[in-house]
Amino acid sequence: ASCPDHHWLVRQQPPLTELEATKVDELYTSRLRTLLSVDDLVDDLIATLSDFHVLDNTYIIFTSDNGYRFGQFRMPQGKFHPYEN
Repeated sequence: ASCPDHHWLVRQQPPLTELEATKVDELYTSRLRTLLSVDDLVDDLIATLSDFHVLDNTYIIFTSDNGYRFGQFRMPQGKFHPYEN
């Protein structure tokens, strides 16, 4: 599918090859796996806060820059964004 209404850097990108798409899928899956360790850490944190009876008075805040692209709009994976540069 073409992207005629998008930035010229997006419009000029060819479709991902099968190999590129496979690599993007593998990277995405790998990054999701890393979240399992974050889940374990959060579970431990909540248990510790609960053990100290401070969980009810504690805010746990998660942030992310959501800046890593995985081939959307045919753009290479990474943090480069044509709309911000």
